[in-house]
Amino acid sequence: MNATLSPQLGRRPGPAYTVAAEDAPGTSARRRALAERIAAVTRAAYTGSDPLPALPPPDGSQEGAHDVERDLAAGQRLWVARDSTGSVVGALRTADGDTGREVRRVAVLPGWRGLGLAQALLAAVERAAVADGFAAIHLDAVVERCLPPLYERLGFVPVRAFRAGDKPLTEWHMRRELGVPAAPAAVPARVVAFPAMSVPVTPLPAMPVPAVSAPVRATSAPTPTPTAATTRTPTPAPAPTPAPVAPGPGLFLCWFVCRKQLLVTVRRAPHAAAALAQSAPVLPTGAALAGVDLLPGATPDEAGALLRHLPAGTEPAGADLHVVGRPRTDVLFHVLPRSFDPRLMSLTRHAPGRELPLAVPGPTENE
Repeated sequence: MNATLSPQLGRRPGPAYTVAAEDAPGTSARRRALAERIAAVTRAAYTGSDPLPALPPPDGSQEGAHDVERDLAAGQRLWVARDSTGSVVGALRTADGDTGREVRRVAVLPGWRGLGLAQALLAAVERAAVADGFAAIHLDAVVERCLPPLYERLGFVPVRAFRAGDKPLTEWHMRRELGVPAAPAAVPARVVAFPAMSVPVTPLPAMPVPAVSAPVRATSAPTPTPTAATTRTPTPAPAPTPAPVAPGPGLFLCWFVCRKQLLVTVRRAPHAAAALAQSAPVLPTGAALAGVDLLPGATPDEAGALLRHLPAGTEPAGADLHVVGRPRTDVLFHVLPRSFDPRLMSLTRHAPGRELPLAVPGPTENE
C-alpha cells in the first residue's frame, strides 16, 4: 500500500511525500540500515517534543536501532513516510492483538510537522486494518505531554486512564473505531473539553453535566517555547504498578490560565465535568482551561494538603480560587503532579498557547 500525498487543505505549504507499509529488507545489512534510520527519525521526533518542561524524557528520545529490530522481529509492522528523495521523514509501528491494531512510536521529523504526515500515516494504518478485518485501532497517550487532545482531534476516543508504572505520569488508552468519521461535523464554538468528558459552557448552569460524552475538537494556537521550571523540587516517589482508574469521584484540581497567570480550584465532585461546572462561577473573564487532575477517593479534608504543594506566593482569590501568579511552565506541581503525590492522576492537559477558552459568566477584575 503506497500513496503519494500533498499537504492537506488548510495546512502550511510543503513538499509531497509517500506513505507505505514496509517489510524488513532481505539482507541483514539493509535491515540494520533501515532500523538505524527509523531510530534516528524517532529520536529526533521525540527529543525536545514536550510542550511543558521538566517531564521525564520520552522513551522515543532514546530509541536505538536494536529497539526497532526487536520490534520488527516480534512481528510489529513498520509504516514509513518518505520525501521525494526517498529519505524517511516519518514513521510508526503497529502490533496486532485481540482488541485491534495497536499504534506505537508515531514519529515525524521536526521540519516536517504541520504537513499532515502523522494523520496520513494513521490513515494508511486504518485502511489496512479495515482490509485485514480489524474493528479498531488503539494507542496510549501521555496526559502530561498534552497528547490526548491531539489524538482526540484525529478521532481517537479515551477509554480508560491509568498511571504509568515506570514514570510519574498518567496515560489514556485511546481507541478509534474504524469506519467512524475522524471528527464531529460541527462543534460548539466555545467548549470545555477533556478526555472522555465534555460539557458545553454556554450557558453552563442551565445545561446537564454528563459524566461521559463524545470528545470535541479544540481550537489551536501557536505553542510558545516553554521556559525552565523554577519551583521547588519534589521528593521522588516510587512508581506504582499501572492500573486503570475511574475518573471520579474524588478531589479535582482544575487548572486555568488568565493573563499569563496560573489559577487553580480544588473541587470535590463525582466527575471532572461537575468539577469544572463548580469552578466556572469564580473564574475571571478570559480564563482558559489548562488541565484537570484527580485524587481518586479523596475527602474534602485533603484539599489543604494538595494546596500546600503550590509554590510560595500563591494567594487565595475568594474562598474557592487560588492565584499562583506565575506562568504554568514555572509551576512544577502543575507540570508533574504525580511526582508530589503518586496517587494523583492528570486527566487532561492542553499545551501552552492551546488552552481552551471558557465562555462562562465570571467576575471581572474589579469584582
